[in-house]
Amino acid sequence: MSRGKQLARQWQVLKLLENHRFGISLDDLSAKLEISRRTLERDLKSLMELGFPIQSEIREFGKKAWKLTKQFVESDKIILTPTEIISLYLANQMTNPLAGTYLENGWTKFLSKIQAILPPTVLGYFAELDQILYVKRSQQPALIPTEYVEIFRKALKESIILKIYYKRDDKQSSLTLHPYGLTVYENAFYVIGYCEELNEIRTYKLQRITKIEWSRKKFKKPNDFSLEKCFKGCFGIIENRGQRPKTVRCEMTGWAARTVREQKWHRTQVIEQDDGRRVVVSFLLDSTVDFIRWFLGFGDSACVIEPQETKQEIIRTLQNSLKNHEKL
Repeated sequence: MSRGKQLARQWQVLKLLENHRFGISLDDLSAKLEISRRTLERDLKSLMELGFPIQSEIREFGKKAWKLTKQFVESDKIILTPTEIISLYLANQMTNPLAGTYLENGWTKFLSKIQAILPPTVLGYFAELDQILYVKRSQQPALIPTEYVEIFRKALKESIILKIYYKRDDKQSSLTLHPYGLTVYENAFYVIGYCEELNEIRTYKLQRITKIEWSRKKFKKPNDFSLEKCFKGCFGIIENRGQRPKTVRCEMTGWAARTVREQKWHRTQVIEQDDGRRVVVSFLLDSTVDFIRWFLGFGDSACVIEPQETKQEIIRTLQNSLKNHEKL
């Protein structure tokens, strides 16, 4: 038997013991896991040797029950079981977007506390479970100066106006920004706030900021401002405030149909028709910039039904792409 299967099975043993706080017999454990008593006894012995607080006790009629004798972390408000703690420890690969920020520092300190709680043998033994779940990302975390997130955190907390120097393509501009919040999208950090020069709320990618200057001025954030509301009508990070939302309806076939069946890509996604071969799906959006980028990835397995303006924009994009390829 492979090492991965053994680890996964022993993980299930722990989970069952956690779910039966007052104990469970070997026969019941064996039946639930669909393994032999002999294999189960070896697993329990291995887990106890690693340091897990597993013990057995004799019940009525001489029956033996197995259970975890205590929680690793327990207080009046929180109880963390062994598998929960290990799960948090192994989730480290999911925090890549935090790299280089004060948030990463907090997560690192948290991991060190977990290491202090659990016996080294436990973490070492189950470290291979990290290979069972691999987090695949389309992009690597964006590289930004480590102090940028800290600057914005402090400015957000103290409502301080910042002067940012923002470079987009070959143009650099100086902007006076009232930072309202930070958001992470596709492994990159963005700051959203009111820009005095443009007299509107805008979103800026931290990676494109070349310099930040503090001011002595403070701002007052609108009481009705909400990060969630800012992005609820856009498909990604590019918003279009002030525009009325419009319904975008698409027809998907083949692998594109399977993709929208299996995953909800936007909170407003509705599958209107599905005959097993063809899917008609709709989205309510006030910005279609990121939607069009997503939609074009389906190639000839998708088409826009309405509105006409979005359909024409798709056609223009495809025509321009064809012209570019014909030049080569």
